[in-house]
Amino acid sequence: MAQVGEDGDEACGSPQDVGAKGAWTTSEIDTLNVREGQNLELRDDPARLSLEQERGVNQLWSNDVLYRHLCLLQGLVTQTEASARTWIDAIVFRALAMLSSSLAEQRKQLVLGLKLPVSATVGQAVLKGFIDYTILKAGKTPAASFLRAPQLSKLAKESDLALFVAEAKAVGVPLGQQVPQALGEMYACAATLKKGIIRGALTNGRVWIFLLLKTNADEPGATYHVSHEVSIMGADHLFRPQVDPKTCATVVAIVAYWIEHSFEDIGDEDWFKFASQ
Repeated sequence: MAQVGEDGDEACGSPQDVGAKGAWTTSEIDTLNVREGQNLELRDDPARLSLEQERGVNQLWSNDVLYRHLCLLQGLVTQTEASARTWIDAIVFRALAMLSSSLAEQRKQLVLGLKLPVSATVGQAVLKGFIDYTILKAGKTPAASFLRAPQLSKLAKESDLALFVAEAKAVGVPLGQQVPQALGEMYACAATLKKGIIRGALTNGRVWIFLLLKTNADEPGATYHVSHEVSIMGADHLFRPQVDPKTCATVVAIVAYWIEHSFEDIGDEDWFKFASQ
């Protein structure tokens, strides 16, 4: 959103304050020269998924516990913006449990940041917003510092990892129409952290869209790659909605993998591949 001068005209040469009102739009994303690239296509790998379901089996948040917990939420909690967090929390906790076994040998620690402000300047644009979930994997010292005073700018000095998850802001609005919100927040994070590649997700808890953002090397702007919607919901024999154990495990496996590869491009071992054009 552009700053306006006293006479009502847009202030010439002044920075554009984008995202300050908390709702990024498609036109604002276009203004920032953020363009869509190839879609991300989910790979089907049943054998790998079976192994992923066994990770963290002795942790509080095992695959079975997550599934039963989400089934409980489905029959107990109303579908609102606030209740979506109960689903997201559970999936994030399960992903963290999957990664916990390797932390000691890597001398790393996991930290979850909630609703962190982000502000960055790119060209003539001042990018502002809030990151709903920041999942950090870092050395013990930077992790402790971030836990004590969570500021995204601290991560720019470290070579550690961070995945960003945006919560859908509107109930009843298709998730795909809310992608600009997540892209704006991710672009601000990339600028703050000075990263050329950044990964994130947009979700209402039940449906997930995964996003990869690559900033331009020679000019302001970026290219983004978006997945199709991945729903953890299915239907029973009476067509009533229910949690699907396979897609539930798939979403968690993607989140766990993306945490560990949060600043990397899509590779051969990824859960996604670039779709053919």
